[in-house]
Amino acid sequence: MGAYHGERSFLQFSHEKAVLYKYNILDVFARYPPYTGLKQNILGVLQMPRPRWLMRLLTAVAAYFLVQLCRTPLKALLMLLHNVL
Repeated sequence: MGAYHGERSFLQFSHEKAVLYKYNILDVFARYPPYTGLKQNILGVLQMPRPRWLMRLLTAVAAYFLVQLCRTPLKALLMLLHNVL
C-alpha cells in the first residue's frame, strides 16, 4: 500500500496537458478592438484578394533573397525545411 512514491508513480497519477507556445511577432495590431478608422482600413487592405501572379512573384522574390542570403540553393532549401518542420 505504501509503494506510491518515485518518478513512475508521479507520472502514473499526473494528468499531462498539451502546451501551445504562440509568438505574436507577425500579429497585426488591428485585429483587436477598438476598431478605429485606421484599423478598419488596414484590415481592409490585408483582406483584399490578391492576384495569383502577384503571389507567385512575391514567392519567387522571397526565394531569390533566401538563396542570396544563404549563398547556396541547398543551404536555403535546408533552412526552409528546418523552419517549416
